[in-house]
Amino acid sequence: MPDAILGIDVGTSGLKVSLFDIDKGVIGSEYAGYPLHTPSPFMVEQEPSDWIGALIQSVSTLFKKYPRYSNKIIAIGIDGQMHTAVLLDNKSQILRRAITWMDQRSSDIVEDMNKNPGREFIFKHTLNFPTTTYLLPNLLWIKRYEQEVYKKIDKVLIAKDYVKYWLTGEMVTDPSDASGTLFFDVKNNKWSGEILNFFSIPKKWLPNISPSTQIIGKLSTESASLLSLKQGILVVNGCADHAATYIGGGVITKEEGAAIIGTAGVLSFMTDAPISDSSYRLLTWSHGIPGKWLILGVMQSAGASLKWFKDAFSSNKSYGEYSKMANTVPQGSEGLLFLPFLMGERTPYWNPKAKGVFYGITLKHTEAHFIRAIMEGVGFGLRNMMGAVNSLNIDVDRLKILGGGGLSKVWQHIVSDIMGKKIVVVKNREQATVGAAIIAGVGVEVYSSFSKALSGKIKVEEEVEPTKFSEYDKNFEIYKKLYEALRPIYERC
Repeated sequence: MPDAILGIDVGTSGLKVSLFDIDKGVIGSEYAGYPLHTPSPFMVEQEPSDWIGALIQSVSTLFKKYPRYSNKIIAIGIDGQMHTAVLLDNKSQILRRAITWMDQRSSDIVEDMNKNPGREFIFKHTLNFPTTTYLLPNLLWIKRYEQEVYKKIDKVLIAKDYVKYWLTGEMVTDPSDASGTLFFDVKNNKWSGEILNFFSIPKKWLPNISPSTQIIGKLSTESASLLSLKQGILVVNGCADHAATYIGGGVITKEEGAAIIGTAGVLSFMTDAPISDSSYRLLTWSHGIPGKWLILGVMQSAGASLKWFKDAFSSNKSYGEYSKMANTVPQGSEGLLFLPFLMGERTPYWNPKAKGVFYGITLKHTEAHFIRAIMEGVGFGLRNMMGAVNSLNIDVDRLKILGGGGLSKVWQHIVSDIMGKKIVVVKNREQATVGAAIIAGVGVEVYSSFSKALSGKIKVEEEVEPTKFSEYDKNFEIYKKLYEALRPIYERC
């Protein structure tokens, strides 16, 4: 039996682990969910201890099914949700719940940052601009509103890096996750001294930065015991979730981009050098592949919009049933449009006050219409981001569709039709954990390169050609006009 790698994805709603045979690919996967805590409508937090509990549970269940592999693990790879930070005191104890990337509480802090020192100053040193998503505004929110907590901070770790600390006792991050802090110099892959100095953030709070493929430590005796694994397994640094998903989906060239329909929606393209958007719409982040960068747009609530509808109105139905229902409704949902701004919106509007809207409701509309309208609304959001990407002279003819939403055939066709692009569907369903495992495999040198690691493991299931594109043009224009008409109301309410 060949050796294997354990891939871990610290997601927003749960943690997944995959057993990755270095020759065959994924053997099996397990998932454990955990709650999101919402102290107010625009606050979203998590307990870091829940990530550890989910890890122990998932690994235990996985190796009960595949016991022969428990002694064949040679490395652990990891990815995770960006921006979500764990604050530790000088005894490495957690100070408060982690404020997640979905949280919008720091909008007043962002407004202040945009005035002093100003977006231009921050953009100059980070290639990015202040938004409520980033770690820095949330850290400054704590400084302003939770002073006793702020005074006790000794270390700041991002979600996956806290799990790595639990695994190894080592505090390390990588350039892709550091890109989501807003005090990281993306161009030079180092902490920005200018930003840290201006906001009086002690550099000693921050972990060292190493490439995603760097071996950062070994599985500790205590963690190995709790996971029922052998101690001393090599742990590799890993990367942010979106970067791992692209790698696990086989998107490792400039010739194709990727659209992720997960909790959030992401549209991303790999570059050989950092490309920045001076119009403050798109993000520029370091990749999990050393020496590469990503230019990307993010929508706040993609799959989360459909999950909200399911939880609120028809939790007894499966997502498979939803796809079948959506497929019974004509293109355009017979005049029903959806703005997927359930937790504000990011690219291209960056408006934390934006709210979700169903427009055009009539007596004719059924549950199936609402489901399809949500799927189309996410498609319009992706097309909106594509316009910003095209303005930087970046374009491709085809996109790989990744994430849980990408499994829906009707959603695949909706995205293809709305964007007017060929959509490539890969057979590999465990993209994030596979990406984490591939990075680990390159790090421990069982693979000589990313392309060789992926060879034979990423197969195309289907290629969806766009049709009926002109009909969606009209709906897309209404989508944009609805936002512009509602923007003054968002600002007042």
